[in-house]
Amino acid sequence: MSVDPKNMAVHHGNADLVLSKKPVLVHWIVASNDSSSSRYADIHDGESTSAPKKLRIQINAKCCFAFGPPVPIYCSSGLYLNVEADSVRVTIGYEIVS
Repeated sequence: MSVDPKNMAVHHGNADLVLSKKPVLVHWIVASNDSSSSRYADIHDGESTSAPKKLRIQINAKCCFAFGPPVPIYCSSGLYLNVEADSVRVTIGYEIVS
């Protein structure tokens, strides 16, 4: 699979956010959790938590998790990141597609 670097984006943060209103392919996600209890981060195919959930990452207490799916995750209606708590930091690499 060939990726055009001009279409790639990387986001790092710890807040809920619309990352794209265009279709995307999610290539990788790295998440960490500074909390003393387990937390999660979700990606949704759309612009809010009411959009279909494509993936939930559970991050154990004081831990990190890296995920690179064998095939990129296609979100046809945009990309929304939902972070359970501000103790969770997420870095996500995605490609904007036509």
